[in-house]
Amino acid sequence: NIIISFILFRPFNSQKDQQKLSTVNLAYDLHLGTFKRNEDKIEATNPLIITHGIFGHKQNWRSAAKALQKELDNFVFVVDMRNHGESPHTSECSYQLMAADLREFIQKEVLSRSIFKTVFLLGHSMGGKVAAEFSLQDAEGGPSTFLG
Repeated sequence: NIIISFILFRPFNSQKDQQKLSTVNLAYDLHLGTFKRNEDKIEATNPLIITHGIFGHKQNWRSAAKALQKELDNFVFVVDMRNHGESPHTSECSYQLMAADLREFIQKEVLSRSIFKTVFLLGHSMGGKVAAEFSLQDAEGGPSTFLG
C-alpha cells in the first residue's frame, strides 16, 4: 500500500491537539540534487517526504528517493520513523505518536528552513498509515487533500 498525501501545512488548533505528545527527533536523508541553498532557505518547489513500512527504514527508499528527486526535479526527505533505523527507540509507539513525530520533523527540519508551506507525503504500509493519521489530524485545522 502506498499513500500519497498533499498537505497545506497548518499548526494544530484543537484543544485535543494542545496536549503535548512526547515526540522524538527523526533521523532522515535529504536528496537535494542540484538545488542550492540561499541564505539558509532551500530554493525548490514543495518537498516530498517519504515514510517507510513497519519492517523498513530510510535506506530502503534510497534508490527510489534519488530517482524521484531527479524525475520530479525537486528534493526528497526520507525519514526513519520512531523505533526504526537511526531514529530514537522508545517504549511508546502509536500512529498518533508517529504522526506527531512527523509533524515536529516538518516544523523543525523542513518548514523552518524553507520558503514553502506545502509538503507532499508518500508512505508505504505503516508509513502510509502514519501519513493518513497526519492528514486526519491536520484536517481539524482546515481542508487538506488526501489521496489513497
